[in-house]
Amino acid sequence: MTPSMVSVSSNSTSRTVVKSINTDEFKSLLDAAEWASNVIVVKFSAGFCKSCKSMEPKFKRLAKVYDKFNYFEVSYEKNKQLCEELGVDKLPHFQVYDRRTNQSEGVSCTWTEAAKLRDLLDRFNI
Repeated sequence: MTPSMVSVSSNSTSRTVVKSINTDEFKSLLDAAEWASNVIVVKFSAGFCKSCKSMEPKFKRLAKVYDKFNYFEVSYEKNKQLCEELGVDKLPHFQVYDRRTNQSEGVSCTWTEAAKLRDLLDRFNI
């Protein structure tokens, strides 16, 4: 099962964003061959999380800057078991998967610590 996609345009470039994926879609995500980018960014967040809400505008701005990546969001509330399996214990959490090197790295940060996420994205922006 492949996540449904919507095309979003940012400035002159176009990228694919999945607003939300569930556990099954997440598990098949890293094997999916059709993504334009080999770098996948997954945001884990929850509706009750104030830090998640405050981080949203910065996350969207970073997604425009790093527009070669594919972005997905997993709801902690709807996919708690998956989050626990992945060790997501602080929200919001951002996990970057590089299919070229088979590496993964993550960071949890609030809007005041958004530089942590930017630094993480820089490391994968090769």
